[in-house]
Amino acid sequence: CNDLTKTGTDHRPLEKFATNCGPWFVSLRLHNCEIYHRGFLAFPMFNENTITTLNLNCNFLGDEGAIILAEKFFPYQKNLQYVYLKECYIRNEGFLRLMEVYVKDEDHDKRTKRDKRGTIKYYDLSHNVITDPGIITLAKETVPNMKEYCIEYLNLVGNWFTLKIGVSLGDALTANAFANHIKFE
Repeated sequence: CNDLTKTGTDHRPLEKFATNCGPWFVSLRLHNCEIYHRGFLAFPMFNENTITTLNLNCNFLGDEGAIILAEKFFPYQKNLQYVYLKECYIRNEGFLRLMEVYVKDEDHDKRTKRDKRGTIKYYDLSHNVITDPGIITLAKETVPNMKEYCIEYLNLVGNWFTLKIGVSLGDALTANAFANHIKFE
């Protein structure tokens, strides 16, 4: 794929692409397109509730881009089923913001109509820079408050957390009945 953002300074081609995608557009694969975090500001331009597959593997998302997606894209894509964010330089802050999209918040859900969101069947966050503190926060604070059946399969392979911390996350998923269906790799 070409550099759609011209090394992070010009996002007009990506914005034009997002604006021209109609409701028929359901799968977005921009694997290794050298999209930098500011380029993800174009994503809210996609039609609401149309995207079922999002593949942004190997882009320069980082925490900034992950936060943009968490706040301005994911809440409005209730049909999203497959998310691929492998090797996107996401650290703990961006990771936790992505996971917080699936936390119960009845007041916010009523205002934004998020409560009808479907299940993410596969969420790939492998080979990023997620470390022990991010996994601990996910296990202790986020998982107990997640919506029922929000994510079926979460891939965190190749991140920077220890096996002991990974076991803690597995225990947290098992301890919360609504989350024990999540497969953790």
